[in-house]
Amino acid sequence: MRPTTVKHVLAAAALLLAGCSGAAADREPREPAPAPVEDVDGGVDGGVVALPVLVGSPVRQVRRSLVDQGLLVAVQHRASCAPGVVLEQYPPAGAELPVGSTVRLVVSVHPPTASCIRPQAPEPARDLQRWALGDGEPPAFADRVRLWVANQPRRMLTRAQAARRSSWILDEPYAERRDARILESLAASSMRGTRVPPLWCVGRRPAPSPDLLRRLPWSWTLLTRRAEVRACMDVVAVQVWVDDARRITDVNLLMGSP
Repeated sequence: MRPTTVKHVLAAAALLLAGCSGAAADREPREPAPAPVEDVDGGVDGGVVALPVLVGSPVRQVRRSLVDQGLLVAVQHRASCAPGVVLEQYPPAGAELPVGSTVRLVVSVHPPTASCIRPQAPEPARDLQRWALGDGEPPAFADRVRLWVANQPRRMLTRAQAARRSSWILDEPYAERRDARILESLAASSMRGTRVPPLWCVGRRPAPSPDLLRRLPWSWTLLTRRAEVRACMDVVAVQVWVDDARRITDVNLLMGSP
């Protein structure tokens, strides 16, 4: 009886082992991790990704897209009142990277203190345009008004100086012109308003300091042609910022393509 019992036990063990191996065989198609990873790595070695314009896009969307294409992402943070947005990218748009390369992003995060200027309504910019057209009194200016040309600060005006039209003519050659005439640019043709990130040009790093970008997260921009996401194109664009009292603090003139 004992040898027979042993035979039964061995037979049962063999059946159990056979059942386990069958279950394992059933599970193998559900866990094919090693093979696909090898296949992806094979594509990674020979793939190339053309880097698009990432500046201005939500970082979650950018990260997901880059990772899906086989790129690595390294992130640095900069305080800004518009968090979660890509502020800078390295390499720049248009670069072709082997899959597996690292893309470095500068991403906005909330500043430690709440001192954000929210997106402004278009009235101050429209008031400036009406004044440029010779209609009515000067708009409400802050104690100091900074004039920018092509993202570079060029002149600081007092409130009294800002109320004089001649102060808005800057002796600086720009876009095939002998000087930069901000008010004349505003009055040259009908302009449409749009919110755009401040001082951005496609494929170009922002010139202003990080402190200014923290203070001026958004502007209202007037364009001579159809409203676009960014102001740097074959158009004239005038960006206008205001303070909490809705007084104009900064005006930036952009002309032509970067």
